[in-house]
Amino acid sequence: MLTAFARELWIADGPCLTGAAGFVFPTRMAVIRLDSGALALWSPVALTPALAGAVSALGPVAHLVALNHLHHTHTGDWQAAFPAARLHAPR
Repeated sequence: MLTAFARELWIADGPCLTGAAGFVFPTRMAVIRLDSGALALWSPVALTPALAGAVSALGPVAHLVALNHLHHTHTGDWQAAFPAARLHAPR
C-alpha cells in the first residue's frame, strides 16, 4: 500500500519482476502531489484495486511517468484505470 515518504510524496512497493538473464528486481512507485493537487505516478507498479483506491483518495491522477522499458511494464493498466492521465515515456 502507500507509505508517506515526505511532504506530498508517497511510495508503494510492487511485486518483483524478472528481467533479462533471469535477473529479479523489486519494483517501487512514487506518487507525487503537484501544486495543482493532481498526482504524478513515477514508475507505476502493478495495479490492484486497493492501490487504485488509495491513490484516488489522494487526488486525480494527471501524469504517468515511465523512464525506460523496465518502468513501463504496468502503465497500460494504469492508463485504463485513469484514462485522463497523460503518459510520459520514451518511444
